[in-house]
Amino acid sequence: MIDSWHLGTDESAPELKDTDTFYTNAVVFVKSRPDLPDLSSIQGTGDQVKITLAVTLEEGGAILGPKSISVNKGTRWNSVLKTYAKAALKVKYGFQCNGWKKNGNTVNDTYTFDDDTTIFAELEDMRINITVKGDSNVSVPDSTPLVVLSGRKWQDIKELAAGRIQVSDPSNIAVTAWHRGESASAPVLTDEYEFKKAEGQNRTVYAKTGDRRITLTVTYGSGSGTPATAGTITIYDGDEWHNVQKQVAPLVSVPEDHSIHWYLDNAGGELINFFYTFKASDGNARTVYARVSPPIQLTVTYGRVTGATVTIGTVTTHHRRLWYSVQNEIKYKYPLLSNTEVEWHWNDKNGALISDTYEFDAGNVPSNTVYAFVRPKIITYYGGLRYIAPIGSNGSYEDYNMKKIDAVTDGYVGGDAYHYVYNDPHKVSLTAYRIGTTEVTQELYELVMAHNPSYFQGSSHPTASGESQEKRPVEQVSWFDAIAFCNELTRCCYSLGEAQCVYTYNGHTYTVEDAQAHNVPVMDMSKKGFRLPTQAEWEWAAQSGTAWQKWAGTNDEDKLSYYAWYDANEYGRTHQAGRKKANPFGLFDMSGNVSEWCWDWWIQTTPEGGTDPVGPLSGTNRTTCGGGYSFFDSACCCAYRGLEEPDKNKDTTGFRIVCRYEF
Repeated sequence: MIDSWHLGTDESAPELKDTDTFYTNAVVFVKSRPDLPDLSSIQGTGDQVKITLAVTLEEGGAILGPKSISVNKGTRWNSVLKTYAKAALKVKYGFQCNGWKKNGNTVNDTYTFDDDTTIFAELEDMRINITVKGDSNVSVPDSTPLVVLSGRKWQDIKELAAGRIQVSDPSNIAVTAWHRGESASAPVLTDEYEFKKAEGQNRTVYAKTGDRRITLTVTYGSGSGTPATAGTITIYDGDEWHNVQKQVAPLVSVPEDHSIHWYLDNAGGELINFFYTFKASDGNARTVYARVSPPIQLTVTYGRVTGATVTIGTVTTHHRRLWYSVQNEIKYKYPLLSNTEVEWHWNDKNGALISDTYEFDAGNVPSNTVYAFVRPKIITYYGGLRYIAPIGSNGSYEDYNMKKIDAVTDGYVGGDAYHYVYNDPHKVSLTAYRIGTTEVTQELYELVMAHNPSYFQGSSHPTASGESQEKRPVEQVSWFDAIAFCNELTRCCYSLGEAQCVYTYNGHTYTVEDAQAHNVPVMDMSKKGFRLPTQAEWEWAAQSGTAWQKWAGTNDEDKLSYYAWYDANEYGRTHQAGRKKANPFGLFDMSGNVSEWCWDWWIQTTPEGGTDPVGPLSGTNRTTCGGGYSFFDSACCCAYRGLEEPDKNKDTTGFRIVCRYEF
């Protein structure tokens, strides 16, 4: 609701009265306050007491709305009453409320209203009246004191005071100083001086005048050492820097490739703003300093999550330039960094991060080498992934698709009778998830991990006719490598990032270095990032859920070649992922091509069922599923459970990824 109306731009302007008349256009300011809150929670049908609200200084405020209210007898000074009193109290500009009192004593939280009572808002006048005076060259047409609040600094008041005076000969005379007193013998006012009520509510400021000419000395240097003097010029009170700069710039000789920045007084002074105004009141002798800085040469290096640091070139920048603009120039100059996420460091990967707001100082650059830690930019797209490969290229988008697998309660998996498989039929319940339609390809793995460990690549291991090398499944990856890949892939996705990484070790995000050290991670399935499937997730997806197929796509061994690359048709090599038929869930190569790592430790008994089972807490080998290009048909069954030591990397073993459905 409306508290008051003021003739001006804020509440310090005079408050309008009902009798005021407008004769011209005007600006009014409306001050609002909260509506009076409901008191029904402290009112009832029992004994009531009356509380009357009042103020100690009527010139400082008033009670709006009912001045008396009724509440239940015994009501404390609680939040309901406090809120009501605050809303009902109007405090005028220049006053403050120091609390509520009864008979001079503060009403505190324990006070109980047992009888009719009047309480007063203790108002304190915080106004300071400042009278403006000056010497014989000054007149003050409007002698009304300036009204400011205790605590205001002179720098906030100075322009108001200057607006009250007129100088007799403004062409030659200007205010050269302001004093806090009745004459020029009083102390000089500084911008930081605070007017405080404790020093008196009626104060005077005094304008001393003098010659408005200012002698400006121009010096220059490199930012350190003794500056050289370039010359002097005469300027006038009120001159702005953008005009003065045109006069002083020719005095300083600047090499073509150097930059120049201007400061007040000396190299440690304030950088001069374009509209800075020179005032005679700041002194009739002033100095500006030109810092002349050579260009800053930076060597640009980059690196990936694996591999060596590479130098890609150099870039030139200048003093006071922001890193944000420099890095954009680097990205434009070196297309290798396009379509990437870059983390910039000083010197090398272990150097301090460079903030976007870092401002270059030609005399104090942390390092003349900047290091770009580069990750590919991968986006989540219609339930899958979209990327450009290889990194730094401007090719077309590639997709890695993922299928939603609906949640299931008490679904059957297992049932393979093959010797030593130990996977009798058992029930599992699974939360909905997404799973890759193919194994992770060599292309995607190399994009994320900066290398391709696969055996099946190059001229000695060519693809089959008409197949794409980049789309063959990655192999020769250990279980630890696959774990590190999942976290790196999560980091590469802007919509996910490190916060959604599934795997940690000793409280930190699992890294490539952890994989190389064979550190065993902890898994957090509540995260949205990518991970290896559990055996139950893999098996349910491979058998197409309730279809409970023996192989991924069929129960008929005679038709297995339509769905799988295995020892009967693979010709001694892996094949482009997704070339065979998909199973009813739309997933390719879950039987054959390469065997696939799962999260679970392998155990020599049928796995436990239940809800989202993750296998034993420890073990020696990790589970692999699906068989590969050199496996017999029986080892390509959906329920077949292989085992491998997690640090082994074989040319028959790869993996595919899963994630939460809503990633």
